[in-house]
Amino acid sequence: MFVTLESGRIAGVNWVEHKGQQLHSRVVLTQSRIIDATIDLRPDGTASHSSVVLQAAGEEPGNPIVRDLGSGAAYWSDMITSSLEQMVRRARVLNKPDSKVETQNLYRDAPGEIEVERVDSTDWVVTANKKKYLVLTDDQGCMLAASLPEYGVVIERREKFGPEQYPLWPAYAAPPDGAYRAEEVSIPAPQGHVLAGTLTVPASGGPKFPAAVLITGLSPSERNGGAPPWMPLRDLADALTRAGVAVLRVDDRGIGKSTGDHKPSTTFDEADDVRTEVAWLRRR
Repeated sequence: MFVTLESGRIAGVNWVEHKGQQLHSRVVLTQSRIIDATIDLRPDGTASHSSVVLQAAGEEPGNPIVRDLGSGAAYWSDMITSSLEQMVRRARVLNKPDSKVETQNLYRDAPGEIEVERVDSTDWVVTANKKKYLVLTDDQGCMLAASLPEYGVVIERREKFGPEQYPLWPAYAAPPDGAYRAEEVSIPAPQGHVLAGTLTVPASGGPKFPAAVLITGLSPSERNGGAPPWMPLRDLADALTRAGVAVLRVDDRGIGKSTGDHKPSTTFDEADDVRTEVAWLRRR
């Protein structure tokens, strides 16, 4: 299994199991996004069929995405770390100093090509979407470690790492480590709609804390600023609350669990909502 670290912090875990020519891969990203993939492999490193189920922590799994991957492509997903190992295995079969590995997407019909450079028998450079991964393998092509230096990403192979070491974290809940509390809140607006959000409060200290309201951008947005695993506003709220700041983040009117209609709203209307949120937080 592989553990992905970003700036020293675990960003994802990929458990991998091989059963004959079938690969089972379970990925958990930022404790919030789950990818369960079953892939049929050929001896030459290409993939014939795949079935992928996506799920957000705390929610029901989606319907399986089942694909026929064709006859000559390896599977690739930059969210599935074991894809890197498959690129090297396919390049070993092609047996060239520089290989152009044909790839197929697990979610839609999107063929591609990834360059794999053999540095020596155990060192490789995999270039995908202009990102250069440095990959270390054993003599059989089994990936031992990898890195993406430009992004501060390090990938480690570990023999033992149980799911309990990387517990799931639903999108609006408090973190599993108990660093702070999270409360679902409803804020009535003078215009008649209700703004839904999450208030995070440090677990220790108080009774009063400095506080912040996170403001979304111009486009319609829910309180986390995106779907798992990319939730920048939750990440910001997490960092601030761990630093001792109470944080309120809110779905835009008419978005997520907030009522009202977002379509006719203007920047001035959104400013009114922010004023409502600040006033509510001050009363707390």
